[in-house]
Amino acid sequence: MTPRQARAARAMLGLDMKTVCGLAGIGKRTLTEFEAGNRAITNITTAKLRAFYITQGISFDGSFIDAEVVGFGREDTGLAEYSVSPKSKTEHHLLFDAQLIVAELQSLSLIASSIRAKANISSDLIVEVMRVSSLNQKQLAVLLGCSASFISAVSLGKKKLPELMAEKIQSYFNQDMLNVRTALVVETNVTKLLSETGCAIAQSIAEIRERVIAFDR
Repeated sequence: MTPRQARAARAMLGLDMKTVCGLAGIGKRTLTEFEAGNRAITNITTAKLRAFYITQGISFDGSFIDAEVVGFGREDTGLAEYSVSPKSKTEHHLLFDAQLIVAELQSLSLIASSIRAKANISSDLIVEVMRVSSLNQKQLAVLLGCSASFISAVSLGKKKLPELMAEKIQSYFNQDMLNVRTALVVETNVTKLLSETGCAIAQSIAEIRERVIAFDR
């Protein structure tokens, strides 16, 4: 949906922004700035806005080059890739709910990935130890009883420090300020939880899509 389509759809229904925002569940400032072309909106917000307009009988067609067609009539829900087409208004609502749920789950998946990237305690520990000790990767590897390539992988966030190295690393930190063993345990638990969350989200998305296909049969 483009800003011009949003403006046209609202005008065709004769609705003010406050009414549209209240019924679609989006912020008035968001819609105001989007219609003015001053702000992009998320996929979830777009889905909410499109869903509202379509349930009011509006259809959108962006299939023509440089065209932004808005009219009255039924529109593809955006789930065509799953060979789904609504048979009634009730089914149309169900399909849009499924699309919105998938969009929200995908957003959660991105958040989980972002958190997982930030939860890199091992890398932070190795970098800090090398900074305060002035040791290079090879020297630190000898001290910790591992390979220089392992130290390099940890510093780049590709591998995690095992808990058994906690005692040697602790000597470079004030235990009252940082308990290395606890920090590594937390990192392991967070990584595992985020991994399980990501798998659960992916499975949920797959199940929803399968049910949407089954629903149409």
